[in-house]
Amino acid sequence: ECSNKTEPGVTFIEFGGEYFYVHYKGDTIASWDSWYKAKEICEKENMVLAEPQDVIGLRQYMIANNMTSHYWLGGRGNNVAFAWVSSGDVVYPATHAVWQTS
Repeated sequence: ECSNKTEPGVTFIEFGGEYFYVHYKGDTIASWDSWYKAKEICEKENMVLAEPQDVIGLRQYMIANNMTSHYWLGGRGNNVAFAWVSSGDVVYPATHAVWQTS
């Protein structure tokens, strides 16, 4: 959910040269009830919501590793396109299959 550079004592998953931190509640992956709450949690930990370079690859990695919870990314969208909040760069059209649930 959050991304940042690695820090000692913090466990990140590595995919495609990027590092992602997945929040857990006990033994379960945390599923925050809103994008704003997830963003707030990341910012409190000096991180940002993840903006992975390979969204499709990361999704496939997470499915392959039984990480099938819902995740918040650092982007926003509408019925036309999905863009990263930090840059405004369009990632995919909103109808792209990567946004469909598995």
